[in-house]
Amino acid sequence: MKDLLGSKILPDYEEPRTGDVRHSLGDIQRGKQLLNYAPRVEMREGLAKTVAYFKSKRKEMLRR
Repeated sequence: MKDLLGSKILPDYEEPRTGDVRHSLGDIQRGKQLLNYAPRVEMREGLAKTVAYFKSKRKEMLRR
């Protein structure tokens, strides 16, 4: 996201809190098997489209 937004801000990580997920092994294989799911866009492309959408909405809101 930092690259897509052109940000130079570095993340500021705090100590984990009770209940925080420290490791994720997310996998869409079950969704593929049961639902015949297949992503239509790669993660970076989807994030870039999301950033572009919100940037365009921001411009619209500033015009009002």
